[in-house]
Amino acid sequence: MPFATEQLDSAIQSVRDNTPKLHFQRQVSHWIGDSDAPAFADDRTEKLDELFSKLKFNFLEQTTKETFIKRALAQPPQMCQTNEINESETRIRALKSDLKKYKRETEKEQERLSCLIGQVVQEHEHLIKSSALAEEVRDRIDPLETEIATLLQSFDPEKKTLSELLAMNEKMRVPVQELQIRVQELNRKLEQTAELKQKRIMENNEARATLNALRTKVAEAKQTIQLRDPNMDQYLIWCQHWTSKLLELQGIQSVVAVNTHTLHITFDTLLTPSSNLPRGSIILCLEINTASGVFRKRHISGTLQNSKLNISDIVTRVNKGYASLHRDTAGNGAEQQRVGEMMRLITLQIRKRLELRVQRAQEKAFLEAQEDLHVCWDEDMGLVEVGVGRSDGMEDGGETIVQVLLDDAYPEAIGCMQVMDVLPTGGLSVQDLQLKIHANGILTVTQLVTSMR
Repeated sequence: MPFATEQLDSAIQSVRDNTPKLHFQRQVSHWIGDSDAPAFADDRTEKLDELFSKLKFNFLEQTTKETFIKRALAQPPQMCQTNEINESETRIRALKSDLKKYKRETEKEQERLSCLIGQVVQEHEHLIKSSALAEEVRDRIDPLETEIATLLQSFDPEKKTLSELLAMNEKMRVPVQELQIRVQELNRKLEQTAELKQKRIMENNEARATLNALRTKVAEAKQTIQLRDPNMDQYLIWCQHWTSKLLELQGIQSVVAVNTHTLHITFDTLLTPSSNLPRGSIILCLEINTASGVFRKRHISGTLQNSKLNISDIVTRVNKGYASLHRDTAGNGAEQQRVGEMMRLITLQIRKRLELRVQRAQEKAFLEAQEDLHVCWDEDMGLVEVGVGRSDGMEDGGETIVQVLLDDAYPEAIGCMQVMDVLPTGGLSVQDLQLKIHANGILTVTQLVTSMR
């Protein structure tokens, strides 16, 4: 800016030196007049100074505006959406609430520590008084011990009669016993005071350690709040919302947000048949993946822990259905809502498949308990072979062996059980048995066995 002032001074001096050559000379002459009389000299000087001040101010103002505009245009403005501002305000309010909570906890701990410090101070004062009392008692004991030693030294048994010795002994016995009892009491109080002092010192150290830990915790919380990523807070709020939504479903034991894109859903142990699955609760791991492209749509991938159940068809079907239904949706909030609904639908369908698997296990156990049946049930393949004793009056008295294939919807829908083979071939055929199943509305293997007996 000093350089701009020097330029302005140089320009004004040029105006004064080369008055006829400047284009604004006519304006100046018109404003101050053309008279060169001495009477107008002072007025002319004053008007020139005023004009100089105005020109200088205009020049500085123009230079400042140009500098400000150049700096403002160097960095383009960043636009924020209304929902982002609302989410930021919500997050800031939550952070302020957490900070107030930490402050209240710290104040409570400080009050408790202040009380403990006051107690320690009182105990310390009591200890000082007890120590002073012990010193006083010791000071009183020392003259008595000196007196006793003097009496013992001056005692001459040969000059005393037996009665005098007995009387002296009785006279000295009581004070000595009282003195010994008093010394024992003082020593015991001194030991108790020392133990209490050590205990208070340890409590004081623990209180200070607790206070330092709380201060460290508050500092870490403040640093975490300051350095927390807004996107992370948004994901955590979203995870908390859909965690509560999933916990409302029946058969869900717990829902844990492992990170910003992974949920672990633990099903109830009632959905874990012990006949064919490992021990322990079944855990559904749902992971949110972001696809590449213009809209960057998210899709869900899921796996089951502690279970051999295939769920890939459920996950694929839900992803495709929501991808076609919400093809043109945009916005972070709508996308998160869509992902949450997908997770809920996947969880519901997997829970239903687990319930059907439990029903299969119960039916398998029931059929295997029948002594007149031969049952071979492969739950992983969905293939069941049942040997049923024939009651059609044939002379060979054998049994009919039926092989059926069960799909994932068994035993909820008609047509979920397909006959694969029937032995021996002289009896019912595969087509006859399949027609019988559809005609009679047979849904389970148990009903099929009952109809064949």
